[in-house]
Amino acid sequence: MKNDISETINEIPDIEFSETKEIGRVNNVDPLKITNLRIRGMWLLKQPYTVFDYVHNYTNNKKFQLFAIIPTDKYDEFPQISKERINQVANIETSDIRVNNPDNPVDLINCKLIKYVID
Repeated sequence: MKNDISETINEIPDIEFSETKEIGRVNNVDPLKITNLRIRGMWLLKQPYTVFDYVHNYTNNKKFQLFAIIPTDKYDEFPQISKERINQVANIETSDIRVNNPDNPVDLINCKLIKYVID
């Protein structure tokens, strides 16, 4: 996407475009040629609460709810003592889930859902 935007801007006649680590920079955009325009992406991401609403079963009638989604391979790297402590805490449930792969929505990623709820 960065390359497409950069190439499109670069095709505009009579501009001085510079490659940067950002999307790009247009130099000398004012009549005095003292102003440069930096072009950067501003991303608006959906809240994880809404992105993963299909796995956490949030309900409005609880005092507190916390949900952690961790790829199973990362969870398996936790020290055994840490996993045992998680399972010993009251009100914590762990379960195996599958979530959409952000790099390829057709694929699913195996994850652990750690759910902490206070009624």
